[in-house]
Amino acid sequence: VEAPDNFRLSEAMVDENSETGKVALTVAQSQNVLITLVDSHGNHFKTIYDGTVESGKAHLFEVEGPGLPAGEYALQLTGETFNTSRDIHR
Repeated sequence: VEAPDNFRLSEAMVDENSETGKVALTVAQSQNVLITLVDSHGNHFKTIYDGTVESGKAHLFEVEGPGLPAGEYALQLTGETFNTSRDIHR
């Protein structure tokens, strides 16, 4: 359920000093959004956000690296009008 005008998602911005990654999400219409972190096998690792995202402004979501085992991860974002992911490397 992905249309180019339904949402905008930034590339993952990683701060090497704090080991924190961030993405900015903007949606065209207010909607419920679930953001999860999954490992390279698709296993759920952590829920980052589960709630309403208001339309028209960028919302910043943070993934904290300390305590996260080294490896390949994906940030999965599912809304009512989109479903996408971003790779995150630790």
